Amino acid sequence: FYIYFFCGIESYIFGKYEAAASMVERRRQMEKQMSRRLLMNGMADFFDGLIFIAMARKTSDIKWSVEATNIVSKMESYAQNGTHTCEHKLLLLEAELEKNSGNAMAIYERAIAIAEKNELVHEQAIA
Repeated sequence: FYIYFFCGIESYIFGKYEAAASMVERRRQMEKQMSRRLLMNGMADFFDGLIFIAMARKTSDIKWSVEATNIVSKMESYAQNGTHTCEHKLLLLEAELEKNSGNAMAIYERAIAIAEKNELVHEQAIA
């Protein structure tokens, strides 16, 4: 499980989006076979969303846009339920979706500020 999770993140960071998407698929297949789901406080969903958005841009395949939208809905739920580590993740995903609009920079800046406030320096760096 974790090998696919971390390989997906690494692939995303280095711009290997197809490999990252493949790791997400493999991780999801493994999760289906697990007797219980590991709680990761939205971390897997966050990186999945970034990967899906990158794939949507790269391929223009609607399936990636649908997957990204589903992830954003999940992250909204996490943020509304008081998971303080999810608000900046949600904002970053929204900024990525709005990347080509004039509104994106303000959303990125809010994500950075919230990550900094919560002392999540590693996620502040991603934003």
